[in-house]
Amino acid sequence: MDQKADLYLNQVPGLKCWDMCAGEALIQAMMGIVCDSDHKPLFYDHTAKDFTIQNGIMVSKNKTVFDLTNERLMQNTGHDLPYYQKKTNREVEEYRRAKEERLASNKQTAK
Repeated sequence: MDQKADLYLNQVPGLKCWDMCAGEALIQAMMGIVCDSDHKPLFYDHTAKDFTIQNGIMVSKNKTVFDLTNERLMQNTGHDLPYYQKKTNREVEEYRRAKEERLASNKQTAK
C-alpha cells in the first residue's frame, strides 16, 4: 500500500479469506492485481466450511509487473507459478502426514 514493493508472493497454503479481503479491495482500487497461484481471482464463499486459500497468493502493483514476473519466471526456470504451487502443496502435505505419524507413534510409545 505504501508503494515500497512491486510484488508479493506467498506460496504456503494457510492464509484465510479474512486475511486478504480488505487488502485485496485496496490493492484493486489502486489498479493492482490479486490472484491465487493459478492466476485465478480469489473467491470468497460465505458458505464454505474452510476459509483457507489453498493455492497461495500473488499480489502485483499493476498488470505490467504481473506479466513481467510471470514471463521471467518461465524464461529463467522453465516453469510457471502453478507448477511451484503444486510442488509446495505436496511438500506441505508430506510434512503434515509425517507430523501426524510422529504424533501417533509418540502416543503408542507413551502407552
